[in-house]
Amino acid sequence: MSDTALLIFCNTPEREALVKSLHQGLGNGKPQGVELAKALLNRVRSIARQSQLPVIEIDSNHQVGQSFGERYSQAIAQVFARGYQKVITLGSDCPGLTLQDLREAEAALQNHAGVIGPAKDGGAYLIGLRKSAFDEAQWKTLAWQTSQNFRGLRNYFGKLDGGFYTLARYYADLDRGKDLSHLLKELSSAHSFYRTVCALRAETTSSFFLAPLAWASLAQHPWRGPPLTL
Repeated sequence: MSDTALLIFCNTPEREALVKSLHQGLGNGKPQGVELAKALLNRVRSIARQSQLPVIEIDSNHQVGQSFGERYSQAIAQVFARGYQKVITLGSDCPGLTLQDLREAEAALQNHAGVIGPAKDGGAYLIGLRKSAFDEAQWKTLAWQTSQNFRGLRNYFGKLDGGFYTLARYYADLDRGKDLSHLLKELSSAHSFYRTVCALRAETTSSFFLAPLAWASLAQHPWRGPPLTL
């Protein structure tokens, strides 16, 4: 049995859609915001399964604590309590994540106390750590959900034997529904998440029906006038 587990630490799709107002990136259909959150979660689940590492999912219905740091720390402690010596933690809001990133993180944990996947907003889309590097009291007080998160993690791991490893790829994550269009610019039109967004936007277009493939084609060309609001 592997001594490394993957932890998917996430909101339920319903809560994720609500707290991030995901429908704002699609039109005005709140049910489509939930569908978008489901698509993100199912994608990270699929990549996690492909890694062939044990996968533990702890969603917002099963998290314990008042602050994000408390809930996150408690979830990591649960993983280590099951006997694992290393954990790689993921959220559900980074569609750029790949299987290669997970394998790179797993390999890096063999020689480092921690691994950080840097997000473009100053946070992290992936965090891995050894059990020996986990100080629960200190961990919960880090600058979670801020632009200083990566810097705080770097300082935390930098003081430990083995230091830390930074993954090569920077990704944007989806913090608010209105940021969706900016995130899509990083993905090819062949990406599964890109196609999902196109389909959901087509469903919520109220002025006229725009098929997914047509929207994808239009999105690749700049508008000469004000952009169409979708």
